Amino acid sequence: MYTTLSVSFYFKMNIFWSFIVIALVMGFTESCMRTVPPDDAYIPVTSAPGETEMPGEMLTTIAMEVTTEKVCEATSTATCPDLANFFISPTEIIQQDGCPYLKCQGSKLPTPLSAYDVTEIPPPDASYETTAFNINPPTTDAELGGSFINYFGIICDGTDWKITKYPNGIAYQVAGNFVTVGDDGSFDGKKTMLGAIQW
Repeated sequence: MYTTLSVSFYFKMNIFWSFIVIALVMGFTESCMRTVPPDDAYIPVTSAPGETEMPGEMLTTIAMEVTTEKVCEATSTATCPDLANFFISPTEIIQQDGCPYLKCQGSKLPTPLSAYDVTEIPPPDASYETTAFNINPPTTDAELGGSFINYFGIICDGTDWKITKYPNGIAYQVAGNFVTVGDDGSFDGKKTMLGAIQW
């Protein structure tokens, strides 16, 4: 009876330990297999020049070239006329980095002109004397930033050039004096048809 019990116990313990050993072997094998890459995997090789098989052999990487396309500001489009024609004084167009730019006259900065009947900006009270107004120019070349198109947010809308930014507001006349409004950015986004540009 003692012998039968110990054989039965021994057999059960062997089965128990066999499962434990098999589970450990499977876990170890699986973790090892995870570190072996498939045949088509790319494995970068980094060796010092002295460790390569051939003297003078150097491992290199492929250089990737990144290019960007230069996008020029449009001074004329298929539907809008040439912006140079809006300047009261003749204006020279110069090429810079393959793009056309309108050249400023000396130290003068561009001042677009428009009127209340061709803008989304509401007219001031009844004290204004004329429907015309100026879009105030930048105070320095640095403020202009080199592009009056970007500075004033000039866009081609249908067949008309329109201004959408008013960084220094607009100015209209009251009793012979200019009054500035909208220099807080409150007019930005409102479209104003460009009438002319003076220096």
